[in-house]
Amino acid sequence: MTTRLSDIVDLHSNSIENSWVPLSNKWKSFLLSDNFYVLESCESIECALYNSGYKTDHNKLRMAVARFIRKLPYNEFWKLIQSYRTQNNDTFSKYYKTKQDFIKLIKSTDFVFPGDKITLHLLSSALQLDFILFTETQKELSVSRISNGNSTKVVLLLIKNDTNDYFNVGYQLKNNIKCLLPINKLPSDVVVLLDNYEFLLKHIKHYTTSITQVKLNDIFNYLQTIFNRTFSQDEKQQVIKIIQLLLQNQDFLNKISK
Repeated sequence: MTTRLSDIVDLHSNSIENSWVPLSNKWKSFLLSDNFYVLESCESIECALYNSGYKTDHNKLRMAVARFIRKLPYNEFWKLIQSYRTQNNDTFSKYYKTKQDFIKLIKSTDFVFPGDKITLHLLSSALQLDFILFTETQKELSVSRISNGNSTKVVLLLIKNDTNDYFNVGYQLKNNIKCLLPINKLPSDVVVLLDNYEFLLKHIKHYTTSITQVKLNDIFNYLQTIFNRTFSQDEKQQVIKIIQLLLQNQDFLNKISK
């Protein structure tokens, strides 16, 4: 039995609403949007879930995961434990023999969920809830999704410098900032982040409309500067395909020809 989506509520207390701050200019340039905010009032995954509007507490969260583990086929449970052992996760490395050991650990009152990606996949499946991760390291920014394939809601989270500390990311919809969103009604600014092709296309269009003359090398330089990394061959091929598509537009072609 998983936690029902009827347990999801909107939380908009004054203390939370007044704590939202815009994401950094670096993020704004990467996302090409001014509508994203961050709530840096807590760091644990449990706190971030609560602040998102997901009706939970420490006990309910542990019980939901315990129920999910109890019904998990043993081969899937073993894969989960092996993943933790491969990651050298101290929290679970000793409890890999039986489900009973794992559940006993989770149900203990002093247990705290680690903030690693494996645990997020586990929570996603147990709670029927997707996560969109805004990851910020000293080298680069990135956006990824953790999904179980059956969710109708998604929570936006920020993780900084591989610390496994999570902060709520909110998106401004009219007068409200939301970090718990229905998957079938995601804002276009969020949808584009989940499709690498569309995200590259958005950046290329943004760059080429801001200048009078386009050089192909300049497009690659711009993208690799924004993403702060060297593109893979697959990404370079995607960029070339996008440029070939844009070449069918006369205005873009004129810029290239100058």
